[in-house]
Amino acid sequence: MNFIFAKLFEDYKKKLSNPEHFITKYITFVYLCYTTVILIPVLVFLDHTFFKENFKIAGYSFAISIAIIFFLISKNVERIYIKKKRIHKLKKRFKHIKIHKIILYPLAIFIPLIIIFLFPLEIIFLKGGSILNHEIIGILK
Repeated sequence: MNFIFAKLFEDYKKKLSNPEHFITKYITFVYLCYTTVILIPVLVFLDHTFFKENFKIAGYSFAISIAIIFFLISKNVERIYIKKKRIHKLKKRFKHIKIHKIILYPLAIFIPLIIIFLFPLEIIFLKGGSILNHEIIGILK
């Protein structure tokens, strides 16, 4: 992912007046996708264990958790990648490697989407359900 971050930043630097802002938002979104993949099983387990399938509590806790995590990730990404100039170090590190924009932008879009599509699979494997006409008994059942 650091390669994609560096190449996107390099491209943003050519086109935009404030590339740090845009790359910070993109990195925050990618890290939010990663943490949500980790957070969903924890919340499903807590929901199944303590709240006995009360989806209102699980939904509220999920929304509050995402908001808090987004804020924390955003501040940490800005501190690590922008203030400590890690994005510039990554840009220098990968400057000799070339990638065409036709490949870079779909990668930048599809990697977070693939991560997001893992959410329903996680819930099905935890709670049970069916995938392509195959019944799956959940781990928590």
